[in-house]
Amino acid sequence: MTQKRHKLEMNLVGGPHRLTASRRRFLSAVAAFTIVPRYVLGQGQTPPSEKLNIAGIGIGGQGGEDLKQFPNENIVALCDVDWAHAAHTFDRYPRAVRYKDYREMFDKQRGIDAVVVGTPDHLHAPVSMMAINHGKHVYCEKPVTLHWYDGGMTPPRPEELENSRELNREDGILFVGDKGKMLVEGWGGNSPRLIPEQRMKDYRLPPKTLPRSIGHYQEWVQACKTGTPTRSNFEFAGPLTEAVLLGTVCVRVGGQKLDWDSAKLKVTNCPQANDLLHYEYRKGWSL
Repeated sequence: MTQKRHKLEMNLVGGPHRLTASRRRFLSAVAAFTIVPRYVLGQGQTPPSEKLNIAGIGIGGQGGEDLKQFPNENIVALCDVDWAHAAHTFDRYPRAVRYKDYREMFDKQRGIDAVVVGTPDHLHAPVSMMAINHGKHVYCEKPVTLHWYDGGMTPPRPEELENSRELNREDGILFVGDKGKMLVEGWGGNSPRLIPEQRMKDYRLPPKTLPRSIGHYQEWVQACKTGTPTRSNFEFAGPLTEAVLLGTVCVRVGGQKLDWDSAKLKVTNCPQANDLLHYEYRKGWSL
């Protein structure tokens, strides 16, 4: 074995014209492991060695739309309980392995790097935690659109809003501060405005100092591949989500002030509010 290895090494350094049989066998053997550099493929092309292997779970609606945002990655597995509803997504990725049960997918499918979860929200936690426990990156999105008037509840019209302006009934956030109010209308919070409009006109915008996002889909891909944090990582998104969810709990208990112990994750002055903090999972579906 030592002599054969020595001969191979000598043939490899012997010059371009000494392509011996041993060298040919060596080159054939390593061909399957060649990493194609990016510059060989041209600008905008992702080498196979740099692509994520993504599985989609809940892909009949928004989850299928999410997968379209990753054209440069490999979609290797698809899971949905309703194959008829998800047929258009299955057809878009004919090489992906199909499943109805995500637990079976994690047991059988090898080589998955990341998972896109587009199930209804009651399955977000079980699916995402199982993926994380299997060492997978997770992109999770709620596929149901909720509006602030769902259930017949609408926020009171802010007195600062001009009579000529309608309050957007689709999407919106109203920030109430010590010195005024700010209304954000539309999806994504892209147009915050002080109200009334004259206050916005009088306000001098600060210079842009925060890094701009490349888009949350691409931030996720970049984080999966490099380990760099996304702009809305858990250090930021965790406390924000906690505050928003506690706001809905406050509404559910009649709007009373809640004293929140963030260390113990418990409301200290309203026992019935704590009953709204967690689901009672059925056997086999607990976290």
